[in-house]
Amino acid sequence: MKNTTRSLTIAVAFSLMLSACSSVTVLLKPDNSNSFNFDKVLIIAMTTDYNLRSMVEEQLSYELRQMDYHLFSSVNVDPDKKELYTRDELIQLAEEKSLDGVIVVRLKDVESKERYSSNSEVDPYAMNNFFFYTTTYTNVYNWSYIQEKTVTVETALFDAKTKKMIYQAEATYKNSGSQEEGASAFGKEFAKAYQASGLLKKKE
Repeated sequence: MKNTTRSLTIAVAFSLMLSACSSVTVLLKPDNSNSFNFDKVLIIAMTTDYNLRSMVEEQLSYELRQMDYHLFSSVNVDPDKKELYTRDELIQLAEEKSLDGVIVVRLKDVESKERYSSNSEVDPYAMNNFFFYTTTYTNVYNWSYIQEKTVTVETALFDAKTKKMIYQAEATYKNSGSQEEGASAFGKEFAKAYQASGLLKKKE
């Protein structure tokens, strides 16, 4: 029951990722990026929500393929497999597909805070005009208590041969939005970060 609750929490938090996101912060990068030249790379999103995992993986792989990199998502390896790959399954898959690397995307943190907000717009100039007294001050009844969320998502690139992490970065998303908006937003940001890392090999 506890694992089910945790999985649901992660899925819900993942779905709160927004189109308005911060720039990517690089947490780990090799000193000499030129020594790495990953060609075949698998992308996997660490969530048990299959639809969300598909959305996240497909968006990031799409953005990177547009940049001429050879990337593919875990959901396309075996469309019939709805469960998240285990570590041993990923190691076996890397060997079978002769992968150079594995990109992992995961939820890192969720911060919530609550505030009051008006449900209707008020003309700021109405405050200085007694004529607008009624339309201005009746809005006090339209205020509601809303919750803001800040979601931090992390990505990491692992060397498929050594099984070691060689690159790690994160981005932060504020407020709530659709899953499509979130996947699109961080997909674009993370794709640009991987391009800048110099760790991936472009198609010839």
